[in-house]
Amino acid sequence: MWKYYAIGLANYTNFRGRSCRTEFWSFVAVNVVLSLAVLGAASVLEHNWPVRVLTLLLIVPVIAAAVRRMHDTGRSGWYAIVPLYNLVLACQPGQQHDNRYGAGPDLRRA
Repeated sequence: MWKYYAIGLANYTNFRGRSCRTEFWSFVAVNVVLSLAVLGAASVLEHNWPVRVLTLLLIVPVIAAAVRRMHDTGRSGWYAIVPLYNLVLACQPGQQHDNRYGAGPDLRRA
């Protein structure tokens, strides 16, 4: 799981290419756990600045991962901003063949 999170962070400005379901959902899961930990620490400290800092640090990587996930399903990255439908697309398997967004991710078979 951490391997996929590291891949997601390493591609934090890459809005091209594709991300398999495993990579995307591992990235989301680690971000949720990390956010809950920071939220807990912020409530103990009685300050909300840690949550704001984490949000600012992760907003671009999360958007980039969502765009790459949409590309893996063969759709434009703009679908990442469509409520609920983006969740349906993120749960679908990616295209097995190369598409206009590039070759399939090597991690898909993992």
